[in-house]
Order: sequence, then structure tokens, then C-alpha cells
Amino acid sequence: VMGSGMRSIQLSAFQFCNNLESLTIPASYTYLNMLIDRDVTLYVEPGSYAESFAKLYGFDYEYIPSTP
Repeated sequence: VMGSGMRSIQLSAFQFCNNLESLTIPASYTYLNMLIDRDVTLYVEPGSYAESFAKLYGFDYEYIPSTP
């Protein structure tokens, strides 16, 4: 789960994370340049940059559950 105070993920952030299965990316992120396997599920917010990224690059994605 990425922190909501951040705005970007750089290219080598997950370079050696061979067992990464999912990544939660809040809407505050406006730049993603990641090298990760396509079998990683991204958890994103509707209408966010992360959702657009997931669609553009063919990642499986699900929406982050909203909290009441």
C-alpha cells in the first residue's frame, strides 16, 4: 500500500520485488513509471491517474474499497 502523501513512483522502485502480488495506489499519485510484472493487481481509485495507467498498460485492476 503506497502512502497517500506521495505523488509519484519511479522506474526502479520495485525492481527486485519478485513476489509482489498487488499494489494499492491512492489518487494523489499523478506520475507512475514502474517496471513491474503484468500479473500484479493494482488497486486504484475511480477516475485516478493510476486507473488510466492500469488501463493503458494492460494491468489487472480493482477499485480501492471505500470506507464509510
